[in-house]
Amino acid sequence: MKTNVFFLLLATTVLRGTAASTETKWHPGHYVYIGGSKLTAEVLTLPHFRGVQKIYTWRQFEPEEGHYDFSTLKADLALARKHGCALLSPSYEQP
Repeated sequence: MKTNVFFLLLATTVLRGTAASTETKWHPGHYVYIGGSKLTAEVLTLPHFRGVQKIYTWRQFEPEEGHYDFSTLKADLALARKHGCALLSPSYEQP
């Protein structure tokens, strides 16, 4: 039964994709990856990029237990908005 449902969904997806092939598909754009580096205007003005992917660690947001500091994230968001760019920012916990 599960196999039949899977193939039915797959067939529906394929058929729907071929019927809509004349539509313009949305593309999320390209994002330049800067890791944990400082976000600068030079990076945000690179041609052909919609935004920036920057890595933050939770330790940056909570330098000591119970004390939160989002100033770096707020500054980066303001700079990205100023240049009309998006900021993609996954957060990781560092041991």
